[in-house]
Amino acid sequence: MYRILRYGVALTVALLSLTAQADLQEQLDALEPGASFELPPEQISFLAIRVPGVSVSCHAETVIDPGGQGNAVDIVAERVTFSGCAVRNWGSNLNELDAGIFVAREARGAVVENNRLQGPAFGVGPESTPDVTVRGYRTRGYEHIRREGRGNGG
Repeated sequence: MYRILRYGVALTVALLSLTAQADLQEQLDALEPGASFELPPEQISFLAIRVPGVSVSCHAETVIDPGGQGNAVDIVAERVTFSGCAVRNWGSNLNELDAGIFVAREARGAVVENNRLQGPAFGVGPESTPDVTVRGYRTRGYEHIRREGRGNGG
């Protein structure tokens, strides 16, 4: 009985976490162009910024960690500013262009600044995107991965 109760509690916590993640993405998607938004002080598994002209920043305790799968952040809208975030543990598939912060081709004019990254593959991955600014960030790759794929520029 205790074991069933323990699994039930774990499942409830997992579902609440997924619901909170969905609510956060809905809040981001509902922003008006030009709005500013600070991500809450919690662990976030993934987010996509789809509204043009928004500024998204992080609380000092926010961590974006997709658990070693895919991108942590996808910027897919023009003129987005993404700043002040800790991003870690994104996917390591170089063929899929996994990145801590992926800037899609259509995200012209994006600014990615003052972020802290730790993970494999690409730290910040601008996909031949025009007019992207990347500045003031620290990145540290994983030592157990070959140099070319570490995520720290070699």
